[in-house]
Amino acid sequence: MKNTAFIHNDGVCVFFNSKINIGKTAKVLYVFFNVVFIVFYIMLVSFTIPDKPTGGAIISIFVLLPAIYIFTLGKSTLWNFFGEEYIVINLKSISYSRNYGFFKTELKTIPFKRLNCQVNLDRTYEEESNGTLSFTDYNHNDVPIVIFTSSVFLPGDILDEVVDNLSVIYSIEHLTKTGENYIHLN
Repeated sequence: MKNTAFIHNDGVCVFFNSKINIGKTAKVLYVFFNVVFIVFYIMLVSFTIPDKPTGGAIISIFVLLPAIYIFTLGKSTLWNFFGEEYIVINLKSISYSRNYGFFKTELKTIPFKRLNCQVNLDRTYEEESNGTLSFTDYNHNDVPIVIFTSSVFLPGDILDEVVDNLSVIYSIEHLTKTGENYIHLN
């Protein structure tokens, strides 16, 4: 299935919300691997408890394995089932957060001096190019530094729409600073 996005601007900010949509086969595989891991963990715990494990075995079984699961397969499963990314871009900063369905990351803001936006089309899905957006700032030597890359792969036309919306807010800012009238009522 195609990932989806909602894009709009209010003349000051560009709001870019994207959502993960995976196919049924991928969902079945995620459920299968999660069930296999949970069954393996329950079996390991049930065979270890009667033997009165030592300190190292307790730590590895009761702490390390669930931690590995949470930060790998668990997080990946939540992201692919419920993942949404919220990005707000204005003339001074990029703010973003991610929603994993059961929890949402805190809104993080990255300031910049000069913004460059690049469309990275690196995948093909149903004969359509898909990619992400990379945002770069420039340091004091004018060397570009990537400050943020979107996580959700989207069709190229949607990514171009984000770039077009960014062009609109930068045009409005330029026209406002130069004193030109950019609002036409006719």
